[in-house]
Amino acid sequence: MPTDTESIVETFPHPTLPRIEGIPSFASINELQIKLNANAASVQSDLGDGNLGLLYLTVTPTVFNTLSDTAFVEPANPGQVPIVPAGTSTANAAHIRRLFDEDRRVFREYHNTDRALKSQLIATVDEMYIKALRNRVTGYAQVTTRQLLQHLFDTYGRLNPQDLKLNTDRMNVPYDIHSPIENLFEQIEDAVYIASTAHAPFNDNQIVNTAYTLIADTNSVEQSCREWRRRPEAEKTWPNFKLHFSDAHRDYRESTNQSRHTFHAANVQETEDTSLETAQALANLASATAADRATFASLTAVNEQLITQVTDLQTKLNEAYAQIHSLCIQPKSTSRSTKPLSERHYCWTHGFKVKKDGSHTSKTCSRRREGHKEEATSTNQLNGSNAGM
Repeated sequence: MPTDTESIVETFPHPTLPRIEGIPSFASINELQIKLNANAASVQSDLGDGNLGLLYLTVTPTVFNTLSDTAFVEPANPGQVPIVPAGTSTANAAHIRRLFDEDRRVFREYHNTDRALKSQLIATVDEMYIKALRNRVTGYAQVTTRQLLQHLFDTYGRLNPQDLKLNTDRMNVPYDIHSPIENLFEQIEDAVYIASTAHAPFNDNQIVNTAYTLIADTNSVEQSCREWRRRPEAEKTWPNFKLHFSDAHRDYRESTNQSRHTFHAANVQETEDTSLETAQALANLASATAADRATFASLTAVNEQLITQVTDLQTKLNEAYAQIHSLCIQPKSTSRSTKPLSERHYCWTHGFKVKKDGSHTSKTCSRRREGHKEEATSTNQLNGSNAGM
């Protein structure tokens, strides 16, 4: 890992950040933090659970804890030289020095990465919007990247009570058990993120209990819900919740697919059995006509009628089977709009899954994905999302 700030910045996925012109807003600060998050997370580190890099530098502990079940402990300064007690053997002394060197490397990596992220943030906004945190002597040396971000959110990106209520309402939107379980996780974590930046964070119990209520209300994974309720309170964390109900949702999908397969196979077998019985009846009829030539003519007429009836019956059975098969594989209907594209609202990041009142478009989107294009519309999507099409 490079040690100087410029070299560290060069390793980031976003080495250059777009400048915020004028007064920052929640949307512009949020977009800035998203890119800083990606840069921080790109730094390989074994701190925390080892999977999030140094993301802890740019998000609040509340948000970090929704992503990791291992607490992040900031590395302490090990000092300038290792402390080797007198009388220590050569082997133990060498071991102490190796541990010291590793502790010092981790400490420097953590703080140098924070300086690199901080330099990016300072270059992105006019200093007049952050100079309240500047010290006359040390400048921004004693200020962290997270503190600068929080200052911007508190001063220029503060959400009003109505915004917070809307965020809570979005967090509590009922979950469709037939959709990916990741949709529920994203719904919860987006709300947690917004509330945390607005200094109105949800506590751990609120996060887990809200998600549990949404999935329990589907009445589809009752056994898994019972198992969750019986777990010790200390184990009812958000990471554990995601693992537990990801497994429950997978089992639900597999059991649902198996039921459909069994229903389909039973109908196929019934059709085959009917066809065999029909063929046997015709064979018996042919034998009877051959044995009694005196009634051959009348039996032939009856035979023709039976063939016609059997053919009609077979046709109806095939039609019924086709209808049953289509019902088995037909996805649940969605309440997608039938309006022409020109009359629908659209967001490059979220597709057509936006509010009907037109308040959420490509230009007004506050949760943009990488490469978001503000000029995208419903009739000129610019390769944007087709969600809710």
